[in-house]
Amino acid sequence: MKLALAQIRNMNGDLSRGWDRHLVMIRHAAQMGADQVYFPELSLIGYEPTLAAQLAPRVEALAWDDLDGLVDQHQLTVGLGAPWRTEQGLHIAMRIRQPQQAPFWYSKQYLHQDEEAWFTAASWHPGAWGQAPRIGLAICYEMSREAHLAALLPEGIDIYLASVAKHEAGMQAAVVRLEQVAKDHQIFTLIVNSLGPCDTFEAGGKSAIWGPGGRLLGQLDDAREGLLCLDTESMAVEHHYA
Repeated sequence: MKLALAQIRNMNGDLSRGWDRHLVMIRHAAQMGADQVYFPELSLIGYEPTLAAQLAPRVEALAWDDLDGLVDQHQLTVGLGAPWRTEQGLHIAMRIRQPQQAPFWYSKQYLHQDEEAWFTAASWHPGAWGQAPRIGLAICYEMSREAHLAALLPEGIDIYLASVAKHEAGMQAAVVRLEQVAKDHQIFTLIVNSLGPCDTFEAGGKSAIWGPGGRLLGQLDDAREGLLCLDTESMAVEHHYA
């Protein structure tokens, strides 16, 4: 399987620009031969908690058929970040659409205390799916919670993928964490981050992939949008800057 991480610039609440940028990156991932592509936390609107509630209805009204048509055309699974409202409240979520299947949403189970004023933590449901290689998803703060990983491991995951919005110091800590997880559990670990101003900080990019055993296989820089693509069979990694 070929799995791509799409490192994009924060959209600062500009949903139209975010939507167009996602379509471009999805097409680029398809050209690279990817089977799956994943975006950063709240990638459609950018990590802007104060704007999420007012943008959530516009997210629901997007032309999802256009995106889903690309998914089916290219046989490419797409996971993108967006606010999503349920009966429980407003969630930080990832919409996952697999070819010829109905979309489903994974919602963040563990919120950072700064997010609690704007979002609701979802009730537990394992963020694991697919056949081998099987993916377990974490959204940002979740990757720092041992209980989150511990609940995914019995699901038989081969890949632990963190979709985040992190500043430079946060990424330094994430690197240490994901390298150790790869070593301890002999699985792939991946992190996809955004770039540029968001909320009260600057997102630091440096999306990266580690192989089972903890060896860094590839990493993007802290300044450019791009795709980082992993072949899980050969462990080869391709870089493509937009």
